[in-house]
Amino acid sequence: MTTVLDTDSRFIPALAQVDYLLSTNRSAARRLFARSLVEATPEEFGFLDEMAEMFSRHPFREAQSWLTGVALRRPELADLIIACAPDTDPGLYSRRQAGLDIVEVELEQAYLPRSDFRCGGPRDLALHRPPTRAMDAARMRPDRVAERIRRRPQPAATEQMSERHHAQAAYDDYTTRHAYRVDIDEASPPATELDRRPRHSGRVDRRPELADDHRRRMWDTVYFDHVADQYTVELRDAWDAARRPATADRAASEAHAMLQAAGDLPATRRPQQHQRSRRRISDAERHAFAKDRTGIDPDDGRESIPYQGNGIDDVHAAMHPVVGWRCVSCFIERALSDQRPLHRRGGHLVSDDGLCGECRETLHPGIPSLPQPFTFDQFVLSRCLYLTRAYPQAAVALLAEVYRRAAPHPICRIINRFCHHHFGAPAVAANRTAAPATTRRPAPARTPRRPMLGAGQHHGRCDGCVTPTIVNADGYCTPCRIRLGLHSPTDTSAA
Repeated sequence: MTTVLDTDSRFIPALAQVDYLLSTNRSAARRLFARSLVEATPEEFGFLDEMAEMFSRHPFREAQSWLTGVALRRPELADLIIACAPDTDPGLYSRRQAGLDIVEVELEQAYLPRSDFRCGGPRDLALHRPPTRAMDAARMRPDRVAERIRRRPQPAATEQMSERHHAQAAYDDYTTRHAYRVDIDEASPPATELDRRPRHSGRVDRRPELADDHRRRMWDTVYFDHVADQYTVELRDAWDAARRPATADRAASEAHAMLQAAGDLPATRRPQQHQRSRRRISDAERHAFAKDRTGIDPDDGRESIPYQGNGIDDVHAAMHPVVGWRCVSCFIERALSDQRPLHRRGGHLVSDDGLCGECRETLHPGIPSLPQPFTFDQFVLSRCLYLTRAYPQAAVALLAEVYRRAAPHPICRIINRFCHHHFGAPAVAANRTAAPATTRRPAPARTPRRPMLGAGQHHGRCDGCVTPTIVNADGYCTPCRIRLGLHSPTDTSAA
């Protein structure tokens, strides 16, 4: 960066005045900002353009790190960076724009898929470089294109059998051997394609082999589903007729038809009967037919649904952890702009007062400002002292909550030392055990808790006695397991 700024620039004081008016009069701040742009020099405009481009091309954290490095290398730009740099993410960077939507993206980055960051390696780092027009212009030169074409690997001269070809050849060889064995009873079948050509292993299956009982169960499931799919409407009528017993009405109708055929009864015109619509075959009927034909009892291999839900606290899982020090007045999470150690108030740099924006506007008392310059230990101790003086009864719990969220940050060492000096116990002990109550309170009424469940047990309906109770993993309650001989003393000890 070769930006040279004028030391007597009036643009930075104008921006400081705009920052001050934003909290009091926004209309006046907008009018003053329009007039302050006239005071900016071309060098300052160039630096602002470069800053906007950096926030547009990179995430907010990376752009902030770049501004920190510029401020350390160029101290004369520190005032301009403090006045113009945003405290929160301005939203200029978008991952969607950082992908294939950028016009200046490299050809290699555009046509290759984005790899996982956990793979690592210099190739991944090269694919994620910021795109530039100079890179594309250099890669599209004729000599570079000819070099890439020359280094392109040529296809292999020997033809290799693909996996699909190998599978088809294996099927053809099986049918050839089977037909030859049936037609001609000889011990030497004809040579097949796999015998004439070298075998191609293809992809190696590294998965562990299944157990025999699991494999037989899988084949039984496939066979059961195949028989269930063959169940049609015509087959349902025939199967229902075969299972339906002969009733008195059916016997009377057959006798009446026999007498009428012999001529003993005059032919009567039977009333026209409307054909009953055939209902749709349900899955239960298909499974009953397949169970009767195959003798296989279908078993659902999925785990049973726990009683009244899955036991996950969705509200607690959706909550995000609190970041930084809470507001010392209302104890809510503060914005990132309020958590900085230094703030510009009235044109002067002051330490953080520990308040959020709403409490500061309503003139709530906060932490007094520290004398300049102050250290990190003094900054943390000022928060601990204020909480101890403002909330003496809850100070231990408040500091223990900060200790729990900040561990293992260096701030925990200072909080531990402060609690040990003022309360006689470190914050880590206060975090594990609650603070003793100063006044004795009546014990709250406790509702009886449900019995604790053992390993593999859940609340449900027993398959043996059909009673809602505590059910084990096999679907039976403990009394039914004892009656059936499935219960053993080791089950009780394990539970």
